[in-house]
Amino acid sequence: MRFLSTFLPLLVFGVQTVLAGAKLPKVVPPQLPSNDSFYKPKGDWQKSKPGDILDSREVNISSLLPYARSKAKGFQLLYRTRDVHGNPDATVTTIIVPKFANYNRVLSVQNAYDSADVNCGPSYGLQWLASGFGASWNKLNLAFLMNFLQAGPIMNIPDYEGSNAAFTVGPQSGYQTLDSIRAVFNSAKFTNVNPDAKVIMFGYSGGAFATEWATEKKAEYAKDLPIIGAVMGAPPPNVTSTYLNADGSDMAELNVAALLGVMNAYPEINATLRANLTDDAEQQRRFFFPLHKCGGGECSQLGTPLAGSNVGDFFKNGSFFLEKYSETLKEIGVMGQNLTPKSYPGYPLFIFNGDKDELTYPIDDTIQLVKDWRKKAFTRVCHLTLEGLDHTTALRGLPYAWSWINKRFLAVEHGLGLVNLCKFIGADPDDGWPRPPKDGNPDDGKPDEGEPDEGEPDEGEPDEGEPDGREPDEDEPDNGEHEDDLIIAESEMDEAETMRPLHDL
Repeated sequence: MRFLSTFLPLLVFGVQTVLAGAKLPKVVPPQLPSNDSFYKPKGDWQKSKPGDILDSREVNISSLLPYARSKAKGFQLLYRTRDVHGNPDATVTTIIVPKFANYNRVLSVQNAYDSADVNCGPSYGLQWLASGFGASWNKLNLAFLMNFLQAGPIMNIPDYEGSNAAFTVGPQSGYQTLDSIRAVFNSAKFTNVNPDAKVIMFGYSGGAFATEWATEKKAEYAKDLPIIGAVMGAPPPNVTSTYLNADGSDMAELNVAALLGVMNAYPEINATLRANLTDDAEQQRRFFFPLHKCGGGECSQLGTPLAGSNVGDFFKNGSFFLEKYSETLKEIGVMGQNLTPKSYPGYPLFIFNGDKDELTYPIDDTIQLVKDWRKKAFTRVCHLTLEGLDHTTALRGLPYAWSWINKRFLAVEHGLGLVNLCKFIGADPDDGWPRPPKDGNPDDGKPDEGEPDEGEPDEGEPDEGEPDGREPDEDEPDNGEHEDDLIIAESEMDEAETMRPLHDL
């Protein structure tokens, strides 16, 4: 969800002022996805497998500095995936290979592009000389990842909403994120990613929405992927609650975009809502504005902003869709509801949020999500609640996320995957976490060898809804046994990998 735009504006304005008079080379700017034939799969592509590369190209990536081209290499993959209904779909992911790349690490970054317009996706906005809102917003998201770029993992940034821009359709975002990671490994011949590389997923706000759903679907849909961790900042556990929180506020445009995203994915809902729109032509134009926000021209301009709007005012029967389609909204927008022992992903999670988050209120929803992952899916979760911070200011948790990601990569690479990282970042220590089912492996970063048993948890594991509260068994690794080893490994990291100048990004 898009509420981070107050970050770094003075820096960007200052650099733009300095470079405003600079003479740019004559190059052709990228085409919008709606006009770019690269986004249209060719031939009998539906018979390909999820994650298969249908087309690829090398692209120029924007630097964090305005008007400048990054020294990193950029690739884009059109890959086969699926939509929420199980039908074949094709979408694009952008791969950024830093100048000083670590080919053993992949960071899958789900940008919070929060749009029902395909032209707002990161595959367009991250390209050099892209213009409009999609470019400015996606580049701002990239700035939040400055430390990741400097650390050198291969960056995977998918257009996870798909070819129909199905914003807020959780399962589709999850499937398409996982298939983008498959595509990354299929690109090894030209991106040089190591076939044995490890993957961590990251997302903030709307990007956390996609990351969480990918984690929920991982065990059943992509068990083979070498994902070793996931970080979610300010995740929205319930889209209906978010809708009610945003309605009538400065963030009301988010609600319109979300509703249009669901309409893009469900023809029946689309037809019903269009038929119920008010007869006021200007109101209709305002409602459909997010479909064209990144397309440029007159369609991207709106006289009266959507901020402060009550979305029900656009319809003859108000917000009738909340009740009429409540089951669908629950199915695609409530995290953690279907977690079971079989959902165990094989890796730990780090979730952080502000306790004054005005969009994901009440905070109890996030706390319940953490409990569900721990108790229902036997997953270790580090949870950090940032006191006094809201949805935007919780960005102050990013340094904790960077630390967790680097430590998790290091731990797995040094055979220390069972070290509890929570205490390193001041998070809830998750004492007495439930161990994974006996037929699976603990989240040590090694491939899983078996599925959890169906039915009741194994003997010695907590029943759903009951805290574990036990001491580790003698045959389990001690949480603190190898912490010193991890600290030593981190201290020995090559300084060239941990910090690079801004102009190298």
